[in-house]
Amino acid sequence: MTKIHNIEHFNKAKQFIKLDKQLKKSFKDCIGQLNRIKRNYSEMYGPTILHLFPDFVEHSFVFGFENNEKLRLLNGGMILHGYQQTFSVEINPNNKPHYSIHT
Repeated sequence: MTKIHNIEHFNKAKQFIKLDKQLKKSFKDCIGQLNRIKRNYSEMYGPTILHLFPDFVEHSFVFGFENNEKLRLLNGGMILHGYQQTFSVEINPNNKPHYSIHT
């Protein structure tokens, strides 16, 4: 299960990424990574919920995984790089706008 805590923020991000194929691909890749993590945690800990919250960086998200016992399994961010200051560090920065996962 995925719980989006601000659907308006999520929809704005989806509208924004439509303007750029590479940006849309990196968004989908990150969502795919988060869903794989959710599946892996579900196998280990039982049903797992992915929570998505708005981040202060426009069109970016904070995420958290928890199981049925409300145990926090992992927290981080799905950050949009290339448009504004993110205060996130990348080891191999990409010069083009893109999303990346930070934990």
